[in-house]
Amino acid sequence: MVKILVVEDEEYARISLVQQLKNIPFDEECQILEAENGRRGLSLAKKERPELIFTDIKMPFTDGIELLKEVKCSLEDTTVIMVSAYAEFHYAQEAIKLGASGYLLKPVIDEELADIITRFHKASEYRSSWLEEYIGNGVLNQEVGDTDFENTEKFEKLFREYNLISIYFRDGKVPLKSNLKKLLRQGMKKQELELPVVEVGKKHWCVVCDSLECESFVQRIAFLLSREGYRYKAGVSLSYRDGRKLQKAYQESVLAVKSKIFYEEKRNIIFYRDLEERTAACEDIGEKPLNSIQLYMEQGNETLACSRLESWIRDIFSIPKLKISSIEGVLIQIFAMVHLLIEKYTLNPEEKYHIPISFSILDVDSVDELIKRMNRLIQILCMEMKKEKESNPDKLVRVMTEYIHQNYNKEISLKDLAENVLFMNHTYLSHIFAEKTGSCYSAYLKQVRMEKAKEFLKKDTLSITDVAISSGYNDCSQFIRSFKKEVGMTPKKFRERHKT
Repeated sequence: MVKILVVEDEEYARISLVQQLKNIPFDEECQILEAENGRRGLSLAKKERPELIFTDIKMPFTDGIELLKEVKCSLEDTTVIMVSAYAEFHYAQEAIKLGASGYLLKPVIDEELADIITRFHKASEYRSSWLEEYIGNGVLNQEVGDTDFENTEKFEKLFREYNLISIYFRDGKVPLKSNLKKLLRQGMKKQELELPVVEVGKKHWCVVCDSLECESFVQRIAFLLSREGYRYKAGVSLSYRDGRKLQKAYQESVLAVKSKIFYEEKRNIIFYRDLEERTAACEDIGEKPLNSIQLYMEQGNETLACSRLESWIRDIFSIPKLKISSIEGVLIQIFAMVHLLIEKYTLNPEEKYHIPISFSILDVDSVDELIKRMNRLIQILCMEMKKEKESNPDKLVRVMTEYIHQNYNKEISLKDLAENVLFMNHTYLSHIFAEKTGSCYSAYLKQVRMEKAKEFLKKDTLSITDVAISSGYNDCSQFIRSFKKEVGMTPKKFRERHKT
């Protein structure tokens, strides 16, 4: 039986993630445990010893980072996935360094969760042969040779020197394992042999081959895959003799695949040895560009949003020797913004348009393709946000009233609210607000301010001037006149009458 622990202090988020997990089919019985904070989560983890943990980062008592550290000390075989909000991304980066196996952005997308579960399954299901099990564990569960001496010795006898090849398939056409093995066998000089094939994701396979045959092997495989109509790219690691270096070889092969984006020519196979050393980091990921892109999108100006995004991405790619990790950081920030907009406007572009709202750098082959996919996503979101605003006046009015109650003490004209918050025509908003509330915007705002002023006056802790400022009036005389007109007495008289 597989035990999964969900540690989340927000009840709705916890219930939602548990339900999403229940909707995913498991090959064996699954028990899902829940904890409402880090301290409870750590206690349950030590008691129940779950195979998989999903934990929020910011929680009371013990946060997700501390929980991760404790789990990795006492339950080193447990897989830990961090569940991160947009503003907590830098904590997620730290968690990966501390041993987390991955992260999910809130709100959690079904497809991304399913992919995490697939990876978890693959890390524990390699039982078809000791060799594939050994390679799978070495690739997905870090170096196993330090403890599995017997199989390390057997592996090194089979492969005196080896390369690890990562093959990533595009556009949904992915071969079955049996078909892929047949193709690989055709690519070998000795076709009676069968190479170990390890699935590490829905579209991602790893193959270990003898270094002596590697060069010719990958060229033949490239020809065979293209002939069969597969759209793919592959990365080849350096050569190793030590079986304990499988994960290092895997990381090199994946980095080589990701680096395809820097090669505009049709080059499907990238050797790690040929990669340019990339040391430049994009320290300032770009909060200002993101903010302006989001602003243009909420205004419904897809042309400016797409133009700003394209210039920003091209500026990033123009940085000499930029690290792949910096580009991935940019993608994470963009998709976090997309998630925020989808949640804010209750959109569902994936189901309606069959378009993913996030993707990996592995899913694009060039900067132009990356920009094209991003622009398509922006266009759909802009269109859907506009429809949502226009088709749901009740929700608009609710947002307007909530904004007034939260900002009554500030200068908040209807025009400012329309242009800077809702990005709509202020005349239209004035009309629907009066229609739905029976009051014009300025009268409603004045009413809220008067009620707040009454609350402040009853407490008898603020001067009349301070009450005026706290209620949204910079001119005390104007406040006194307005209060007397609305309530029928001065603020001072009102306070005297309501003294306890």
